[in-house]
Amino acid sequence: MSEKFVTQMPRASFFLAGVTYSQILSRTLPSTIEGLEMFNIFQDVDYVIGRSGKRHGFEMPYQPPNQWNNIMHFSNGSIFQLVSQDNPNSGRGLNSYGGAADESALLDPEKLYNNVQTTNRAQKEIFKKCSMLGSEVYASSTPITKKGKWFIEQEKKAAF
Repeated sequence: MSEKFVTQMPRASFFLAGVTYSQILSRTLPSTIEGLEMFNIFQDVDYVIGRSGKRHGFEMPYQPPNQWNNIMHFSNGSIFQLVSQDNPNSGRGLNSYGGAADESALLDPEKLYNNVQTTNRAQKEIFKKCSMLGSEVYASSTPITKKGKWFIEQEKKAAF
C-alpha cells in the first residue's frame, strides 16, 4: 500500500483488497505495518485497525463507515476498507479514491472488477491534482497457476 494515498488525500476512502480476510490480516497487514514504520507512521499512534480513531482525535473521513471492523483509520481521516473476495459484497457501495491489493495473482479478476474496481470513482475538487487519485496498486509474487495469468497480462499492459 502506498503511503502516498494517505498523505495526498486526507479524509479520503481507499480499498485494500485480498482473496480472504484471513490473508489480508495474516499476510498483507503485517508487511503493511512494517512498511509504514519505515515512513515513521505507527500503529495506534498514526492509525488504528478495526476501529475508529475518533476518540484519539483523528479526523473523520468524508464518508465514514457505519462499522469499523474492516477499516484501517489514519489520523488525517483517510481510511482503507479491507475488501475480501470471500465476502462477495464487502466492497459494494464504497466510493474510493484509489486502492491497493497484495498477492494480486490470486485474485479473481471478475470479482475484482465487480466488487472493487468499480468503487474507484470518488472525485473531489481538492484532490483533482493528486497524482494518486484513481490509482490502483497491485503487487504479487509470480503467478504459478493459470488463475494468475490475468496479473501477468495486466503487467504487460502497464509496461512502458
